[in-house]
Amino acid sequence: METKKCDIPILSGLIDYSFFINSCENRDNDKKSFINYLKKYNNNLNFSKNEFYFPITTEFGIENFRVNVGKNIRTEKIEGINDQLSLKFKNNKGYFEINLKYNETLVSERRFLAKKFPVKYENIFIIYIDSLSRNHFMRKLKKSGELIDYLIRNRNSKLNKQKYDKYKFDKKVNAFQFFKYISFIGYTPYNYIPMFYGSNSTNIKKYKNFLEIAAKRGFITARTNGLCSKEPVDFTFSKADYENSGIFCDPHFRETPLKRNCYYGKDSNDYLFEFSSKFLELYKDERKIVSLYSNDAHEGTFQQIKYIDNSLHNYLIEILTKYFDEKSIIFLMSDHGNGMPGIYDILRSEDKQIEILFGFFFLILPKNSEYTDN
Repeated sequence: METKKCDIPILSGLIDYSFFINSCENRDNDKKSFINYLKKYNNNLNFSKNEFYFPITTEFGIENFRVNVGKNIRTEKIEGINDQLSLKFKNNKGYFEINLKYNETLVSERRFLAKKFPVKYENIFIIYIDSLSRNHFMRKLKKSGELIDYLIRNRNSKLNKQKYDKYKFDKKVNAFQFFKYISFIGYTPYNYIPMFYGSNSTNIKKYKNFLEIAAKRGFITARTNGLCSKEPVDFTFSKADYENSGIFCDPHFRETPLKRNCYYGKDSNDYLFEFSSKFLELYKDERKIVSLYSNDAHEGTFQQIKYIDNSLHNYLIEILTKYFDEKSIIFLMSDHGNGMPGIYDILRSEDKQIEILFGFFFLILPKNSEYTDN
């Protein structure tokens, strides 16, 4: 589909207010704001302490999720309750620590189920970026786009040969892109629900999230969302064995197009990839699914998504070099393009109206897969 007027590539980068702040190191990490947040939910804590432990949220429902997180933050660590995600302050500057714990009982349980339910793929990696078209993926995520291009072309790409040939990915993977992947509508629920619940209805109470189905097939499951929420659509209760949504209920986490999304000295998306990497290392020898959801493109300037590029690129390299084998599969996808209000609405940009329906879908399979042979 062609358009006569392409505003996005012309203006890309010119309306990026975040360039005023090139580093997250000294931003959005003071203790006072965090304490004011805690007092709304729990005024009985010793606020002079410098260590705060966030609750494990796997059993929390979607209702009052933020309230339940706030009520259950503690200044003492309790094994199995709040011992995996903590916020610590030093010289009034906060930093998160992610210390996921190996669960031997869980491993035994899932190994037993895995024997009963043989599956083709035992390592499933899902990277889901909300509101990002394929065109804008390639515009703003330069490093990640170059890697995907290299994988798809099976080393025939002249770009980055010296950078990637050393990994011998062509002996290990085949990658595909689906140009006819089109969204139902530029609105998350109507695309997310079919993907993750197998239903085309928003009335999904009788359906289960695929993570819960996978758990009953012997998978250890992890979900990391850059949201103070169980899922990007809160229509039903679902859980994973490992979650980190609770840390994004802290008021320091603010999504704004006018400045870089910093969170306790880092880009907010860094915590998604750190969590996922630690989960993968913890269960590298087990049947597992890790689902990573990014909301960084969900803003009207179309610029914030660029700050995910390094982390996404490095995460893909990490998966492919450390955890990817003949029983692995990677889904890298979005629900639709960017439909958030902004300057492109004022300009009535044709390319925005087209791109909103063209998300992206990249599939990375092992070299010996049946799909590849066909």
